[in-house]
Amino acid sequence: MMNAEPLVSVCMTAYNHAPYIGRAIEGVLSQRTTFAVELVLSDDCSPDGTGAICRDYAARYPDRIRLLTGDVNVGMRANYRRTIEACRGRGVVARSEEVTAVHRMLPAASCSMRRIRTVGEEMAATAAETIKL
Repeated sequence: MMNAEPLVSVCMTAYNHAPYIGRAIEGVLSQRTTFAVELVLSDDCSPDGTGAICRDYAARYPDRIRLLTGDVNVGMRANYRRTIEACRGRGVVARSEEVTAVHRMLPAASCSMRRIRTVGEEMAATAAETIKL
């Protein structure tokens, strides 16, 4: 679905979550929508194999997953910031790597966005406030 401009970007950051990152990714990939969705996934140099799992999924689903990586660990806040900034959707759904039950998440996000006239501005303001915390 990444050939079309995504309506929703799912932002997922990870660090040392090898035991369950696959389930979290699968939870996003299992969503059935009528609109384009991208998963923007960022591993922060995990030493436990999380990065390898993320690379494997990104290679298998290049049309749905955009993987961000770096050469050094940048920390939770910077990793989240770079992931949010890489999202291209009109709306962003931030998911924790621990989340595995995301059923009906994306259709609900789409309905909410239809009610917001300036989705891009609202989401950017929310992301900016979150990053300042």
